[in-house]
Amino acid sequence: MTRRNGLTLVVWTIALAIVLGVSPARADTGTLYVGGNYSYISGGSIDPSYWQPTGGSTEALSYLYCIDIPDHVSAPGTYYNTTVSTDGTVSMSIPAGAPGSPGYQDDSVLVNYDGTNVTGQVAFLLENFGIGNDSPQAVGVQAAIWTVIYGAAYTSGSMGYTISPSDTPALADYSFDLAALYSGNPNGNVGNVGALLWFSPSDTHGTSEPNQALVGQVPDGGMTLMLLGGALVGLETLRRKLRV
Repeated sequence: MTRRNGLTLVVWTIALAIVLGVSPARADTGTLYVGGNYSYISGGSIDPSYWQPTGGSTEALSYLYCIDIPDHVSAPGTYYNTTVSTDGTVSMSIPAGAPGSPGYQDDSVLVNYDGTNVTGQVAFLLENFGIGNDSPQAVGVQAAIWTVIYGAAYTSGSMGYTISPSDTPALADYSFDLAALYSGNPNGNVGNVGALLWFSPSDTHGTSEPNQALVGQVPDGGMTLMLLGGALVGLETLRRKLRV
């Protein structure tokens, strides 16, 4: 390999890692504005919802889903001092009595009813099927998320949340989503956890019962492509300057 080719490879690798790689996990605070369009009792995205980081501008969420059945938020509602992470860390409750239940968890990575980290599986469902409305597709993915977290406690209906048997489209989407999740991997395929925002509304850090933990996403507005294009231009310029 020539020096030029070796240098080009190194610079390309660094640039692609910056543009396409997973950003470091972060935990910030801000205000979560939970929308009011939530007509399905079975779930779906809560729209329109917005996130305003402390000291930052308000950003519309492309979708906002529940990951915490036992606790509640009002829709619409405004939640100041909300904690957000990009690694699946939340404050929430897991139903008491579930096998191996950790009970109330404060600032811990999302786990299912037996204590297994399921952030990647939830990310896979949202990455592939998340949508910002309360259509049958959204109801299906919400039910799939709850099933991943709560298992039989959810699917048996003991939690009080099931898809209506008459809602055939939502049931079909639900079954399709779960089949895709476990296709080729009995433990569940995983998505990009860091691409999501994991919300703990008005996080009280263990001083009282938590609000309902939520997960959402801010659309990048094409920023990734813009960064990639800029990186490519810069790489070509640097390559010409350093050519030998």
